Amino acid sequence: MTKLLILELDGDFEQGFRVKLEIRENLPSLPQTVVRGKLPSNPALLATYRQWQQRYASLESLFRALTHSDPDQITHSSEREDAIAACHTTASQVEKQLNQWLNTEDLEEIRQALLMAGQQACLWIQTDNVWLQRLPWERWSVVEKIEATVALALNQYTTVPRPYHHPGKIRILAILGHATDLQHLPEDQQLLDQIAGQAGAEVVWQVAPTPQQLNQVLRQDRWDILFFSGHSASSEDGKRFAIQLNETEQLAIPDFRFTLREAAAKGLRLAIFNSCDGIGLAHQLAAEKNIALPHLVFMREKLPDAISPKFLRAFLDAFTQNQSLYSSVQQAQRILHDDWEKTYPCASWLPVVCPNPTEVPPTWQSLQPSPSPPKRRRLGIALGISLIVAAGVIGIREMGWMESIELKTYDLMLRFKPKEKWDERFLIITIDQQDMQFQDQQGLGRSIIPGTSQRRSLSGKALAQLLEKLQTYQPSVIGLDILRPIPASNSALVNQLRQTNFIGICTPSRPAEAFSGIAPPPEVPLNQIGFSDVPLDYGATPSQDIVRRYLYQASFDPGSPCLSPGAIRNSQTTTSLDQCQLEDYAFSFGLLIAKQYLQSQNKDFDCKNLQRGDLEVNVGDAQLGDWLQQSSGPYRSQQGEALAGRQIMLHYRRLSNTPRGAVTKIAPQKSLRQVLSPIFNGESVRDKIVLIGVTEPGKDDFLTPLSPGAMVPGVYLHAHATSQLLSTMLDGRPAIVFWPTWLETLWIAVWASLGNMSLSTLSSGRIKWALLSCIFISLGGICAVLLYGGGLWVPVIPAGIAFIATAIGGLAIRSLPRAYQIITQR
Repeated sequence: MTKLLILELDGDFEQGFRVKLEIRENLPSLPQTVVRGKLPSNPALLATYRQWQQRYASLESLFRALTHSDPDQITHSSEREDAIAACHTTASQVEKQLNQWLNTEDLEEIRQALLMAGQQACLWIQTDNVWLQRLPWERWSVVEKIEATVALALNQYTTVPRPYHHPGKIRILAILGHATDLQHLPEDQQLLDQIAGQAGAEVVWQVAPTPQQLNQVLRQDRWDILFFSGHSASSEDGKRFAIQLNETEQLAIPDFRFTLREAAAKGLRLAIFNSCDGIGLAHQLAAEKNIALPHLVFMREKLPDAISPKFLRAFLDAFTQNQSLYSSVQQAQRILHDDWEKTYPCASWLPVVCPNPTEVPPTWQSLQPSPSPPKRRRLGIALGISLIVAAGVIGIREMGWMESIELKTYDLMLRFKPKEKWDERFLIITIDQQDMQFQDQQGLGRSIIPGTSQRRSLSGKALAQLLEKLQTYQPSVIGLDILRPIPASNSALVNQLRQTNFIGICTPSRPAEAFSGIAPPPEVPLNQIGFSDVPLDYGATPSQDIVRRYLYQASFDPGSPCLSPGAIRNSQTTTSLDQCQLEDYAFSFGLLIAKQYLQSQNKDFDCKNLQRGDLEVNVGDAQLGDWLQQSSGPYRSQQGEALAGRQIMLHYRRLSNTPRGAVTKIAPQKSLRQVLSPIFNGESVRDKIVLIGVTEPGKDDFLTPLSPGAMVPGVYLHAHATSQLLSTMLDGRPAIVFWPTWLETLWIAVWASLGNMSLSTLSSGRIKWALLSCIFISLGGICAVLLYGGGLWVPVIPAGIAFIATAIGGLAIRSLPRAYQIITQR
């Protein structure tokens, strides 16, 4: 990799120069070494250079005579020999004085750093002093020793982003200025056509154009290289530069600044001015704002007519063979030195590179479009990338690393689903702090929970009154979502607890949590007891656990006080199960309520599969299936296991825009004190599912996908679960289901393929990312429609990641040749 040496000089020949050397591994890297020095004043060197400049300029008529005459006739001209000898002598004095000045002790540390930098580095002379820029730095002994290429870099420049890729050939706009006295212009044209054409470039010529014609051509098309051959000149101070377009019109950089800006923005990377005295060109370009400064090749002084095609051939021969821009100019300098300096003194001093300090210099290969593989091969590459990415995404998903973000996405989509109506089949009776105080005021005697100082939320007397009043109005089923492991306090309560439409709860033991479980009310038959456990999707802390699933049937430990297999089998009450005799698997609270309601509505509740342990329930054409027995959908980690039972995703009804109301407004509600009031209208109970539960905060609270940050009492979860079971069986409301693994794999693979192929045919970066955004939004829309309309949850996050990853991967693969090329040039 070629090192970059930046020698920055600031000052003048009268006062001397401050010097700083930076050594970098390549253009974008930070300096590895910074060395400072100084150069003393040296007006004598400047005077000698001016003297050489005058003698070189005096050869112009001789150069023209050599061009227009037979060289054999003037070979022994003493006038010619004396003039050339005088120019050579003065040039030698310039080189000698330059080396003496640059080899002073004040610059010793910088010289040693340059010598240590290694061979074939690139040395930038960075200065705004026009006379320093004109000096032949290539003749410095240190530069010759390390065989460095030399370029002139300006302190002031402006650049803007521009495209590097294009679909067609290298395009060269070549301008021949009007110059009747220049006989080698046709040879320049022939050489450029021949060498560049053989290398695959397209050359478009403009011969003596008007400024309007030149501007129009520059604006209309995309150009990689701008070439000019003809008359040009700079002012002595290097601030102004103009080219002779036609017989009457000149053109300076400010005269076509906007056109040049547009051409540079489209990709103009290199400008070659094979014409006289271009030292002012770079200064004028740098002074223009918002122009993506192209790399420049120009001549320091007047260019002999005969040298123009010699330089052009030598430069193009090297550049089209993919040598670097610096090396190509250096190769041309060496050929001019060895072959032509005897006749044309100091011809090798003339050509110089002025780089854009923010861009890697172009090579012929970097200007060409990246080669496109055959269509079959492109398809194979795209398919290979898609399969690799899809396999990686699926593997990561199977390890459970996407579970958290998938579940959070699922929650977010549930929050945006359309609102639904509440379920008229339900009436929820709530018990809050005011209801507890009401019981105490009425002398209903809430007992203390053993081992605590807390009183029970519902006393036996209050429960007896409540059940008796409710049964008066003939509800379909009454579900008590309050744990009551104690015997009834009076015969009236015993009678109510044994009613066939009453459903109680219990809580199974959880050995992992050292929880022994809570037994059901002893008076209630086991076939009227459902378990209350709901599986939690664990968050970072217990306060972030979320209820997304519902366990509707499970088998518990033999020692559990809640529906253990032995207790179920040994129960004398199982004869009344109406062909739904339980074996090892118990019903949940919600499933038992749904069964009781269906039977009250004379609906067939098929228990054959439940008896076999297949755990599927059929009501007519509807089926309640076990969708979460194995790792499926977003669930891949331990938190998605089935807890020795069968579970479904809770298809919450979204009922409000508020987090809590979205869940709690599932059905009409009455408080305990309202129901026990003499003015209570019992018609709100008739044929309804009545759920009784505690709604006092902190008693039985859970987080749900619809209630971020808002805890919801458990009675509402059971209401949503029961409503979902009934709506699935009676109303055709879809349950939330997942695709089988093979179909999810195919889905991810398809989106991976779309991510690669959708961008491969477009060239505009903005269009690519706009399309990427539109397709990604479409993915979200498709998933939302499937979820809201059909209850189907598809893996949106893995598909989206696969889509984006293959899109980026495809773009990266297609840009590798360019990236490799840029890296190797630095």
